[in-house]
Amino acid sequence: MGEPYRRYKMSLEKQKKVDKYRSEVAGLEKIPIRCPSCGTIADMVYADAYGHKDIRCWKCKYIFVTSLPYFRTVKNGYFRNR
Repeated sequence: MGEPYRRYKMSLEKQKKVDKYRSEVAGLEKIPIRCPSCGTIADMVYADAYGHKDIRCWKCKYIFVTSLPYFRTVKNGYFRNR
């Protein structure tokens, strides 16, 4: 079909970086972060994200700070039998 429409042309160096970033996150899970006020999905982060983030809900305009490691999931049910 051809290349997707882009308003500005990317340099070859930038395109290589974008392709590299996409390949790095190809196998990672995306985790939704829900707004504590209204419950809608306010943002999506990858499973390896860490740190704190200010998020503004697009629906209710509530601004909240979240710690990203709290949203990681436990693999293989480690805490299941506790």
